[in-house]
Amino acid sequence: MPEPMAQAAAQPPFKYALKIAAYPDCPAATCQPAQGTAYRFTFDPIGNSSFTPVGDRNDAECGSWGLSMYRSEKQARKAYQKLLARYPEAPKRVGTHLAVGTLAAAHGLVSRPHHSTGHFNLHEFVGVRLAQTFQMVGAL
Repeated sequence: MPEPMAQAAAQPPFKYALKIAAYPDCPAATCQPAQGTAYRFTFDPIGNSSFTPVGDRNDAECGSWGLSMYRSEKQARKAYQKLLARYPEAPKRVGTHLAVGTLAAAHGLVSRPHHSTGHFNLHEFVGVRLAQTFQMVGAL
């Protein structure tokens, strides 16, 4: 008799599950398990405050509960300059440095990167501690 197939492991709950429950299809069904290199604006030194979603300050949409990240250093630096031009107070809110890390499926689900900006959101699972996964690249 053939062996029964192992069931896929259940997906862990999202870190901000109670907040994103207010938004239908959040995170979007098109999100995929996290994987690969990611760049994020951070504070120096890198700590948990570098990985707080903007939803804590402005709960405007599903994406505000994901962490903004970029596929390349160049895309992240360009985005930061645009952000500074629009919001001079941005360094106090998002950080003054750039960090890089390697995401894995255990971290959460990611949206599709924007085709030109490389921006995507990471919706973290409960228990994820990204401060230990990212390393400082340098000042922005």
